[in-house]
Amino acid sequence: MTATSFVERVNARSRELSPLVLGVDPDLSRAASWMDDGTHDPGRTELELFAFAVAAIEATSDLVAAVKFQSAFFEQHGSAGVCALARALAFARDAGVPTILDAKRGDIGSTATAYARAYLAPGGSDLEADALTVNPFLGPDAVEPFFAAARGANKGLFVLVKTSNAGSGWTMDLPAPEGTLADRIADQCEKWSYETVGASGYGLVGAVVGATYPEEAARLRARMPHALILAPGLGAQGGSLDAIRASRGADGHGVLVPVSRGLVPKADEVAQHGFRGAMRARALRFVAELSRL
Repeated sequence: MTATSFVERVNARSRELSPLVLGVDPDLSRAASWMDDGTHDPGRTELELFAFAVAAIEATSDLVAAVKFQSAFFEQHGSAGVCALARALAFARDAGVPTILDAKRGDIGSTATAYARAYLAPGGSDLEADALTVNPFLGPDAVEPFFAAARGANKGLFVLVKTSNAGSGWTMDLPAPEGTLADRIADQCEKWSYETVGASGYGLVGAVVGATYPEEAARLRARMPHALILAPGLGAQGGSLDAIRASRGADGHGVLVPVSRGLVPKADEVAQHGFRGAMRARALRFVAELSRL
């Protein structure tokens, strides 16, 4: 892989800045706190969603390894939300921050190919991102079109392996010949990662492993030495530094930590420091916490 691949870029930023990933999950019920005029107007949905992304990126871009956009928080607002997402992706790209689109897509054949073209193909659509989260539960053939697109464009994938939610064990802990279903998916992720390994020692296919399961994180990391791990759950979900520490690669890196709700300041913080200042202060606290890894 070239030095300009998503994995090489985000790995370099993680080492130089921090493994923190800015999560962009705008909640319009709090829009007045980040709008410059201090008001919320249901008639300007696209503007308010985009303004949140701009404020969050401007406040933290020199602190984070990447920015992760949760597609659902935009899609729920229909065409206005999708337009805001496209604008936000472009803004982050122009700011030089690697982008992850958290859309958890997964399908077969031509449908998966169309999704891959929309989100990963250079110039394929205005929803193009540097990396995409994908759902593997239809089987490896459902991920292959995404893998082909990522490989062709030096983009990244994060495959759901062991998610941070409490109910993940219902499927991901089921017995499989390899141990559990999560273990089986991890083995396939490692195969794809190894095929695309770059100078950093990591491949284009990473894994989502929640920061809420330290023992599982250690086991799955051992099965995926060449995969970047996206470790959600720190903050609002009660994830731990122990799980993040267990997710690190042999080089002490290779883990990215997305935080969304934990970075959004409360009203009293905004009143004292402004939205950008309060969000930056929160980000700095997470950066300091992650420096203890």
